[in-house]
Amino acid sequence: MADEQIVDRLIARLLLCTKRRRRPFSLVDIAEDLKSAIKQLGSLAAVADRVGISISMLKRFLLVERLETPIKEMVQKRVLDSVDAVAELSGLTEEQQIAVADVLAKNTFDTEDIRGIVRLLNRNADLGLEAIVEKVKSSKTKRVYVYEFIPREGTKDPERIRACLLVHLSEADILDVQVGLGVGRIKLSAEGKKKISQIAQERKMRIAGVISNLLEGNYGCVN
Repeated sequence: MADEQIVDRLIARLLLCTKRRRRPFSLVDIAEDLKSAIKQLGSLAAVADRVGISISMLKRFLLVERLETPIKEMVQKRVLDSVDAVAELSGLTEEQQIAVADVLAKNTFDTEDIRGIVRLLNRNADLGLEAIVEKVKSSKTKRVYVYEFIPREGTKDPERIRACLLVHLSEADILDVQVGLGVGRIKLSAEGKKKISQIAQERKMRIAGVISNLLEGNYGCVN
């Protein structure tokens, strides 16, 4: 029979980590709480019902259990802290995970980079990890990130938009600014995207919200 006090504590912790963009605990801790909750309530479905999240989403949090020790330690220390990255890495063999862990310890990669490494490993294992990493690094410098927005008063002039973006970005970060009748687009380099992500993290906002505020000059703008 479930101990309701324990269940309430576990569900509260799971809610903190699954309903917010910034989690207070590592994915390893979340998986442990989830396993304890399943043991208390009897099934993953019962936990999903209490937390209000789909079974498939909760299963993704349990994928950390498939990680080899070197990568799992990175997740525990929150060097790796992405559910998507964990999902990608969990599908690799033990040997591949250990090799990738060594690469991740020496380099800084975002979730998309990790996805690229895993996919190339799965498709071109004979290419070798070192060559795959170099391929991902090379594509990273060429990557373009496109953000769309609805043009409003003050966000219809491409030059003004560019000026507002330049308060926080460099010329090299802004690859293009386009404003059409119903939609506008800004194209950023990988470095530009990284800077936008940092602002979002600092302000605890979604990237779309940061983009909107930047374009409207709320973070300062050269007119």
